[in-house]
This record gives sequence, C-alpha cells and structure tokens, in this order.
Amino acid sequence: MHKVSAYARSKGMSVGIKNCIEILGDIFDDVDFAISEECVQYKNCTAYANFTTAPRPGTEAKPVFEVEYVDYTYSGKWSDEGVALSPNLFRTSNKNFPGLRDEKLRRTLCNLDEPGVTLEKPYLKINTIIKTLDLDGFIMFCDGRVERTRTKDVGRAGKRSWTREKLWRRMGGSVSK
Repeated sequence: MHKVSAYARSKGMSVGIKNCIEILGDIFDDVDFAISEECVQYKNCTAYANFTTAPRPGTEAKPVFEVEYVDYTYSGKWSDEGVALSPNLFRTSNKNFPGLRDEKLRRTLCNLDEPGVTLEKPYLKINTIIKTLDLDGFIMFCDGRVERTRTKDVGRAGKRSWTREKLWRRMGGSVSK
C-alpha cells in the first residue's frame, strides 16, 4: 500500500480505502479518506473513530464517506435538476431493519439518534448518504433531501460497454467471446 500511495500522490491523486476496517490503523498514513458501506447495518461504524479523529499527535483526521442502502417507492414528481419535489411521498425500507421505515429508518441509518448527534455534528464525523443497491441515481441525504442523479447505461443485460471494453483491453485484459 505504501508504494501505491506514494505513486498516486506523485501524480496529484488522493488515495482511499473501502470497507477495510481490519487494516485502517496500519494504513492510516497511506490513505486520504475511507469509504464504508453499511457500517450501521454491520454495527462497525465505531471502527472508523480513529480515522475521523487524529489517532496520534501530529496527524490530521481524515474523512469517512458512508453509504447505507434502502428500497424505496416515490409517487411524486422530479424537478428538471433531479430534485424530489415532494420528499414526504417517499417510502423507504430495508430488510435488515424490520419495523423501521421512512423517517425512523433515515434517522437510524444516519445515526441521528445517537447522543449529541446533529446534522451539523454527525456521528463520529462520518458523512452518510443513502442509496439503492441498484445504483439507479437515487440519493437521500441525512437532512431528508432526495435527489436523482442522471445515470448512464453501462451495458447491462448482456450487452458490452465499448468504453469499458477499451479500458479493459488497455489494461491487458483479454477479449472473450
């Protein structure tokens, strides 16, 4: 990881790590941010505490971006910019949190019911967003705002994406038929 980090930084790039709580302490100096998926569901958000607060003198805290997933239905309209015009019409659920829906589910996934936590002071300084597993452009923020980003068809249903194909070939991947 040290070599990858040094190379990326020599090119002006940041280095991040995703879902690797077991090695966060060992690679703290090599990465600039962390991405966590479903730390609320798996009850391991506290593993990022030393990451979001400097673990030793002379170090700076680093951001953690956290994603939780829901299923949703929405019967309202969207603005041309992709903003939900009637966010109160959203219905959300998550099979891993039976009995929690909508506002209670959002508050749980954003850790907003933890003591002392507010939107301005997030739990363990973790930045949470809520998405769907389909990655269909749906995004809910912890303040309840909902937007839909434009997504691009990347060649599902057995179709190949020529852009991905060219990238794969440049990386030395072989062509299979």
